[in-house]
Amino acid sequence: MGTRSGSAVSAPATQSGDLRFWTVAAARSPRVLAFVTLIVVSLGLLPLYESIWWWDIAMHSSCSAVLVAWSFRFRYSPSPALVLLLGVSVGWEVVEASTPHFVLMAGDRVDTAGDIVSNTSGWVAATLLRRWVRYLDA
Repeated sequence: MGTRSGSAVSAPATQSGDLRFWTVAAARSPRVLAFVTLIVVSLGLLPLYESIWWWDIAMHSSCSAVLVAWSFRFRYSPSPALVLLLGVSVGWEVVEASTPHFVLMAGDRVDTAGDIVSNTSGWVAATLLRRWVRYLDA
């Protein structure tokens, strides 16, 4: 009963090479991005904006990070992705302010400024994640 040459004992899944592989594979997969998009949009539909004070911040940050991730998928660089994000953010805030309160929860100017800052933080998070994945892929 000898051992085959070339056969290796399987390593635990927590090795850094495996983490690197799965992180890069997930970042490249449009299916993973679509799944994350569905999760974020679904969470945004929950009626938690009044009961959890930070829910609006979390939703703006995560939705903007997903939007920026999609823009990266379409080969945008970080600066045009930021311009796209700010355009969508301002457009959303205009729509939010022009609809009745029972349709979209519109806030005052401080809320609007906070929403745009939250959106920008989502851009920062997506841009840093993109750089980290590129570092792992190198």
